Amino acid sequence: MAIYTDTKIAQGPFLFISGQTPSQDGATPEAPQEQTTIVLKKIEQLLSANQLTWSSVVKMTVFLTDAAYLAAVRRAFTTILAENKLAMSLVIVAGLVAPEFKVEIEAQATMA
Repeated sequence: MAIYTDTKIAQGPFLFISGQTPSQDGATPEAPQEQTTIVLKKIEQLLSANQLTWSSVVKMTVFLTDAAYLAAVRRAFTTILAENKLAMSLVIVAGLVAPEFKVEIEAQATMA
């Protein structure tokens, strides 16, 4: 099942959400799916604070420290985003700001 779409037409203005990490209350779970769920919920809260929903998101960039985590990340996306398919990029990186972080996600949403 595809969790993204190749294109999405949008008109401004935009909300740019900086890269969100899986730290929550000073703790970070080990499992990539749990980390992704935390990050997606943080993004959802930022959208809500700006009176937006997942349907407003036009592009996300996912940074992973290991391609082996992709299946777990997809499960988290499928659970949280359901039918909302987004334009998405995946980047494998050598590391993130903290060694225990396996995923970081940034998003762009239209406010129109």
